[in-house]
Amino acid sequence: NGVLTGVGTTKSTFNLYRPCASVRARLSIKFDNYPEETAWELYDSSFNLIDSGGFNPAGTAITGYAALGFADRSTFSVVKCLAPGTYTFVIYDDYGDGMYTSSTVSGTYSMNNLNNGAALFSGGGDFGAFSEHEFVIE
Repeated sequence: NGVLTGVGTTKSTFNLYRPCASVRARLSIKFDNYPEETAWELYDSSFNLIDSGGFNPAGTAITGYAALGFADRSTFSVVKCLAPGTYTFVIYDDYGDGMYTSSTVSGTYSMNNLNNGAALFSGGGDFGAFSEHEFVIE
């Protein structure tokens, strides 16, 4: 809701945030060598799907993040606005070996409450076909 004016010749970066009446939470996923195998879903307390990533448009097959331009070992991050309640996060690996290429190349994932800095959940890449985390926004 502001105005940006000015003239410049150098590159600028702007971080824009949508107003959030409740909690801003950041989901971060650091991929292993196979971002094309990774997908995730976020459910509310009634197990209604409220967001997802890494699936085809119908939500029936994992397409992963390589098709979206994410390279091996890169990081996907998104900020969500979450109302108070209980949520379930599920991360999937299409190959069934998690985000785990080797003992030296393993992915990670986490969600943090940006309002107070608290960790909501985190996990390593060695999880098999999927890993599920329940967390509460107060």
